[in-house]
Amino acid sequence: MGDPRSLSGQRDNLSLRDASSTAKDPLVLSVAKAAQSLGVSDDLVYELIERGQLPCLRLGRRKLIPRRAIELLVENAMDGFDPEAALDSLVRPTIWDEMEVSG
Repeated sequence: MGDPRSLSGQRDNLSLRDASSTAKDPLVLSVAKAAQSLGVSDDLVYELIERGQLPCLRLGRRKLIPRRAIELLVENAMDGFDPEAALDSLVRPTIWDEMEVSG
């Protein structure tokens, strides 16, 4: 780890959320809430934690998932996603389109 004194200057540059947004958007989620926000089962969230693919805070027996970790998981899944290519793969020529081309 670096010199703790070097962090003191960085604290001034950090932007803090106002109290109202913190109340709406907690910094950490329970496993159940994290699973719900991802649309997966609790078991899968526990599996991702055990594999090291999803970080968690352990407070006693409770595991809490940082909201930002969920956001980054989704953002990383979107890297390289090309909406145009996805749309092209969904739009397939119909038999009527083929008849017009050959007709």
